Amino acid sequence: MVTAAIYAESVREALQREYGPLRNAAKVLGKLAGVSHRTAQNWLDGANAPQGAALLNLMAKSAVVDAEMARLKAMARGEIG
Repeated sequence: MVTAAIYAESVREALQREYGPLRNAAKVLGKLAGVSHRTAQNWLDGANAPQGAALLNLMAKSAVVDAEMARLKAMARGEIG
């Protein structure tokens, strides 16, 4: 089972891996997802997690986020622990 906490932490880790090293990570992430840089910073900080259209936009543009969502989907199906 994937809980909201597992989802939020998994997405935060994926976003940190891909965008965290960038000096302007929140601005870059915000533009890719179509959200404000403050919202993107909240994702990077783990205060919130992307949902809906923003998540789909990130999955389309980030192989790391897309792979993490596939891993969570497999976890929800019980295919992995």
